[in-house]
Amino acid sequence: MGATGAFLCAIPGVYDVSVGIIWAGAATPKAGNYINVELRRNGIPVVKIAEITLGADGPTSSLGAGPLRLNAGDILEVWAYSRPGLSIYDNSTFSLVRVAD
Repeated sequence: MGATGAFLCAIPGVYDVSVGIIWAGAATPKAGNYINVELRRNGIPVVKIAEITLGADGPTSSLGAGPLRLNAGDILEVWAYSRPGLSIYDNSTFSLVRVAD
């Protein structure tokens, strides 16, 4: 991982990617808040993890996992945003493991 939290792929292959975003903290999500979480490869959306409008108040999470083929030099980032702006809990996760050539 780089200083920005982006992953620079050094070895091409298929990676198992896992994302877990927890929306909580001082700005607890409210009914009607919009949440969007996606993976972007080289700035382009490639996997939608979540895109929802909450139906009830309270903490919520956006979870997703699956395989993604990356080339050497690809940059993979997790984009998580909401309306209005909500806090992302510190225990949110992003991990990947190369599983095939």
